[in-house]
Amino acid sequence: TAKELRQVHLGGNFFQQGALVLSHHLQSGGFFVSEHPARPRDETRPSIWTSAILEVLLQHPEVTLTHVSQYQWGATVTKPTGLLHYQMPGFRKHLYRHADSTALKPKDIAIGRDSSGQFRTSRHKEYPARFCKGLASTIVQALASARRQHEVCDRDAFHPSLLKWIQGAATASSKVYRN
Repeated sequence: TAKELRQVHLGGNFFQQGALVLSHHLQSGGFFVSEHPARPRDETRPSIWTSAILEVLLQHPEVTLTHVSQYQWGATVTKPTGLLHYQMPGFRKHLYRHADSTALKPKDIAIGRDSSGQFRTSRHKEYPARFCKGLASTIVQALASARRQHEVCDRDAFHPSLLKWIQGAATASSKVYRN
């Protein structure tokens, strides 16, 4: 349908944008994290993780693909997730500090439609709060480590217009809309 074609186009653009941003980080430095559903078990199914460009980028020694199941951070379904990250050697360790080690793997699935005809995936688009906290903490840990090693500049060194933009972006992205 036209709607599905738009979704494919948008998804393809988003994927290409992510690969381009990671490529810029490889050239200029910085940190990078990108999330997408985990690589399918069925190798005949398409996935961004098996694309030629990401296979090349993943050969870089500081680019890593970590697979997790979001139920360990509060999701009500397993929700296998791939997290591509760059220059964050403690990523997995820091993320798992926020996981619930006692979480039981749920039996519910997020495929297809429920009894009311709604897509089961819809209610699982938002990250669980614990997962958000884990990702944020992981990024803060990487920044703090780089700062200790004098690999990043202090915020006072930013141009005032850039600081204003960063503050605006933080405000805009802090709004979470449920459902």
